[in-house]
Amino acid sequence: MDRIRHDARRFDRDETADILDLAGELEARMPGDDFDLGRSDIYRIAAELGISTEIVDRAIRELDRTQRSDAKESRRSVRRRMRFLRHALAYAITVAILAVVDVLDGGGWWFYYVAAIWGIALALHALRFATRRNGPLERRLMES
Repeated sequence: MDRIRHDARRFDRDETADILDLAGELEARMPGDDFDLGRSDIYRIAAELGISTEIVDRAIRELDRTQRSDAKESRRSVRRRMRFLRHALAYAITVAILAVVDVLDGGGWWFYYVAAIWGIALALHALRFATRRNGPLERRLMES
């Protein structure tokens, strides 16, 4: 068993919650046997911390709701990414075909107009994709 350290420092409720959250994350990263706890085990641990079973039940419901919401947002994000990639692929293929047709037709270079107008639309789509709420740009900024 780990040696318990005693000192005079006191922690408020928020600090205690932060310490226990971080300790749980650190424990989860440690190599070793994974374990699963049942609801009764969680109730027992919560009781030792002075947390009621009603609060534990509410936290479990909130966690379930958050996980469902995260899964739904993840599916939405994949659909958005695929929509943008299909748009970019259609642009590249179409502009390439139009360029070949234009060159074979004698080279009036009219395909530049199509490429430019559609390119602006694609750039706006890319901007909307990258800057949306919880989008790639926001996630990258939050990480730094």
